[in-house]
Amino acid sequence: MKIARILTTVLVAFGAAVLSPSAAFAHDEVTATSPSNKATVSAGAFDVSVTFNEDVLNVNGGHGIVIQVFAPGMKYVSKDCVRISGKTIATRIDVDKPGKYAVAWQSVSSDGHTNTGVFSFTVVNNNGYKAAPVHVCENANPGPTSTQSPTNTNAPAWQLQNTIQVILFILVVIGGAGLFVRRYLRGRNQKGSN
Repeated sequence: MKIARILTTVLVAFGAAVLSPSAAFAHDEVTATSPSNKATVSAGAFDVSVTFNEDVLNVNGGHGIVIQVFAPGMKYVSKDCVRISGKTIATRIDVDKPGKYAVAWQSVSSDGHTNTGVFSFTVVNNNGYKAAPVHVCENANPGPTSTQSPTNTNAPAWQLQNTIQVILFILVVIGGAGLFVRRYLRGRNQKGSN
């Protein structure tokens, strides 16, 4: 009986630990952006990037990783060319229009969750800089097409995590039910032998 109680307690504790939110399932955190949020930068060609405290999950060639940069008037200036390097996602832009730029990004954290965020920066053009024509990026991960929703681009990784949790829950329930049946049958056998 003591062994059954101990096993039941261990299984319940294990199930609670596995199924409860924990640090193991926490989203990665942004440690830096470039340009910094609300920074003022000179017109020119430069990288717009987001850096995290953990490596970015690079699945299916960067599927689900997006950095979109919008010029004043919400004109789209990045071309869905995102590079992933360890903890950093980046895209190169070349801008000459002064004003406030908005950046919307999406990444897949090391635990498989989709993270999103926004930041802004201001461009000044005091030297008459002219941006070069946009070209297609090489060795970059394509962002979503216009028919894809950024919130749905990482469904397989998210579903995998939930599937694992469901399987673990089922195993805990089956284990607990097995212990209950065993204890019940033992009780009946002991009553029958008396």
